[in-house]
Amino acid sequence: MNLGERRAGGRARVARGEPVSARNEALVWAAALELATSSLRTLRASRAAAGAAARAGASDGAVRLAARWRANQISVALAASHRCDEALAALTPGGVADAGRAGLRPRGVTRCTLAEACLV
Repeated sequence: MNLGERRAGGRARVARGEPVSARNEALVWAAALELATSSLRTLRASRAAAGAAARAGASDGAVRLAARWRANQISVALAASHRCDEALAALTPGGVADAGRAGLRPRGVTRCTLAEACLV
């Protein structure tokens, strides 16, 4: 296989969403972990405020629906966070701590990354 074929194969893997290296894969998991962590932080901070606001003028059904929605979002973010921890632990000898020391600072995290992390 010549260099052009290898590059074309690499581009095809990237287009399908496959990592081209262990470092690339670790970056993806680190990005998903960062997103899950920030989502959890935001959801937990807004839970009390949203609950108080919902009780002020909403029906009991709407309050229960909002509470269930937030609880399910937290469950998804926790599942993603745990999955990312497991993946990073498998990729780096020291897990998440080593990933941070190795300079795995993700950029361009999107919301779909979190959902994709839960599906792996």
